[in-house]
Amino acid sequence: IEACGIVAPNPINDAYAHTALSFIYQYLPKTIKKPCYKDGSVAIVNAAACADTAFSNAPQGIVHTLAQAIALDTNLQPGIVMGILLRYSLAAKLHAKGGIRPELLLALAGIDTYAKTPEKDRQKAAYDYLTKCIDATGNYVPSKLKGLHIPHYKLKDYARLAAAKNKQHKENEYMALLEKSFEGK
Repeated sequence: IEACGIVAPNPINDAYAHTALSFIYQYLPKTIKKPCYKDGSVAIVNAAACADTAFSNAPQGIVHTLAQAIALDTNLQPGIVMGILLRYSLAAKLHAKGGIRPELLLALAGIDTYAKTPEKDRQKAAYDYLTKCIDATGNYVPSKLKGLHIPHYKLKDYARLAAAKNKQHKENEYMALLEKSFEGK
């Protein structure tokens, strides 16, 4: 999702990211409920391969940078931390000037839904689809950083570390995302 959020879109990267998102949205909820669902398992593996390609060719975003900073200190899997941070990052982007790229709706919901959705509503619809998919993992992954037993006093250290590693964002931006993600606000 971060690979789709860069300012200058890359059509090849977008193709991989959109394919991954489509597979994830379509199969993740079913496969979590029934892990032996063969089609779902194959689709999730394919999604992982596509996502890895897109992720490897995209600049590091705020979610990835923070997840790495937290993982270095806690030995948590960065992917789990990214999954938690993502919801709050998307919410902030939705209300920011640039917003969420409306093409995400195309990847998640398909051409029919994309075409039927008024252009002004596509960002919000994409956000709703993404949060629905994230919610499907709620029984398996905490929805806030607090659920990972990360102490609140460490957040400032993580923001400082992330800001030193990736100067694309300021320390206060990293801190704002951490605060929202910690309590789930």
